[in-house]
Amino acid sequence: MTADEVRGLLGEPSVVVPGETGEGGARITGPRWQYGDNLSTIATAATFPRTVPDRVWVVWFDVDGRVMSRREPLWEAGSSVESAADVEGRSPIFSSPIPARNR
Repeated sequence: MTADEVRGLLGEPSVVVPGETGEGGARITGPRWQYGDNLSTIATAATFPRTVPDRVWVVWFDVDGRVMSRREPLWEAGSSVESAADVEGRSPIFSSPIPARNR
C-alpha cells in the first residue's frame, strides 16, 4: 500500500516520525506513522524518535513510500495511567505503593 492508501483507510496519523537520511542525503529508512497517541507517546516520539511506544498502532514505510510493516498495540490499558495487570494482578509498569501482606 502507498501512504495515500493508508491515509484513506486510517485517516491522518497522530504522529509522523520522518525517515532517516544518511551522508549525502541518501534516504536510509522511510517514515513511521503512529495512530492512537496520547500526550506521553507524542512527547516520546519527539524526544526519542527511534523509540516506538507499545500503546500505539504503527505503520512503517520503506524509502519508496510503500508499507513495509505494521504493528498493533502490544497491550491494552484502560487509560494512559492504568496498565495491564499480569496473571497475579500486578502491574508490569507501576508497582503498588502498598507492601505485600505475606511478608
